[in-house]
Amino acid sequence: MKARLDRLALMRRLILIWVLLVVCHQMSAQSNSAVTPQSTAVPAPQENSVLEFERELREEAKEHREYLKDSLDQLKWAVGAIVVLGGAVFGWLNYKSRKEIRAEVNTRFKTTVETMFDERMAQFDKFLNANRAKIDETVRTTDELLGHTADFVSVFTYGFALLERPSKDNRLELARRDVLRQAEPLRVDFPHWRHLAILLARLHVHFGEEYAAIKILTETIEERDKRGLPRDMDYGALLFNRACYQNLAAKKLDNESKWRAEKLRADAWQDLKRSVEIDPENIPEALQEPDFEGLWNQKDRRKDFLGKESSRQIGAGGRTENKLIACLKNLGWLPR
Repeated sequence: MKARLDRLALMRRLILIWVLLVVCHQMSAQSNSAVTPQSTAVPAPQENSVLEFERELREEAKEHREYLKDSLDQLKWAVGAIVVLGGAVFGWLNYKSRKEIRAEVNTRFKTTVETMFDERMAQFDKFLNANRAKIDETVRTTDELLGHTADFVSVFTYGFALLERPSKDNRLELARRDVLRQAEPLRVDFPHWRHLAILLARLHVHFGEEYAAIKILTETIEERDKRGLPRDMDYGALLFNRACYQNLAAKKLDNESKWRAEKLRADAWQDLKRSVEIDPENIPEALQEPDFEGLWNQKDRRKDFLGKESSRQIGAGGRTENKLIACLKNLGWLPR
């Protein structure tokens, strides 16, 4: 193709040279004709040569155009085939890559799900095992507590039955000591129980051990406060019994230490006041309770003022307590 282009360029130069020669020849002929007239004649042979050359030149150009057109068509077909082939190859590769990617994603997803499932199952098994152990422990503890409760019911019934019998026969005393020995360990499981504390306190008082009784009741009250239990009638009963035993202990100290006895009576009065505030039903029992003998006076522990906070009087001069202070004490904002 390059040789043909060089050949065409050479022919174009020759034609240009030939045309220049013809033009020069015509100009010289015209100048001669101006001197001598000539008749119209047949075209010179040079003109025929030019026309023939031009015809050949057109044929050559036509062949060249047809060649270029054929080459362009072939190029189009070749490019189209390459594009189609490339598209097919790219589409196949893309499909294969997409399929492989989908398969890899599915594999990873399956692996991740299986791993998560295994982890969750392991956690669930661990949770079940831990809770099974807790349930077993709870059942065991419940069984123990039920057994201790049964023991308490038996000891409680037997103990109060013995306390209701005033006789101090040696056999009865030994039985009461046995009840005391059996009931004491139950406080480990039931340190906040009112009935257990009162039973133990009464047994100790029966044996003349008022301070031991006061200690048991105090520990039970503190345990209830620690657990946030309500200050209900059980709480009031514990205070009532502690007031009784504090007054009994004060009686024994009258001949030894007046100020210690007075301190115990003051504590007993405070417990009794709190008890009747919590449970007003304790007022009639307190007024008839022989254990409170020696507690009352006309100064600051008047019997007829028990439970009457609004008309309470203090001191020998009969000074009435400030109502605002009494209100604040009732609300719990000031200590009683």
